[in-house]
Parts: sequence; C-alpha cells; structure tokens
Amino acid sequence: MPPKIRELIAILESAGFENTGGKGSHRNYKHPNVTKLVTIPSKFGEDAKHYLIKAVKIALEESKNENK
Repeated sequence: MPPKIRELIAILESAGFENTGGKGSHRNYKHPNVTKLVTIPSKFGEDAKHYLIKAVKIALEESKNENK
C-alpha cells in the first residue's frame, strides 16, 4: 500500500525541507542542498503516486549531499 501524501510531507519536513507555498492543492518544498523544488499535489489523505514517491526519494538523497 503506498504512503499517504501527509506521510511524504512529514518526511520532507523532518529532512529540513520548507513549504514555499503553491497554487490550489499543490505545495512546493525547498531545501538548500536540492536544486529543484519538490511539488506535492493532492490532498493529505490521498495515496501518493509512484512518480511522487520516486521524486521525494531523489530529493532526500540530494539533500544529504553537502557539497552543493
């Protein structure tokens, strides 16, 4: 069973990502070590899509790199 949107948001925020706002139900998360914003669509209770889970994993890996 895929994680819920609220779980992905909690993971991002615990890793140091900050919500920079967005339009409608979309939220943009920014981290100093990550080059791209992570956009989280949908409502908190919905299941996360596979592409969104992959984007969050990539952003988390990039955030751990302190060389940027």
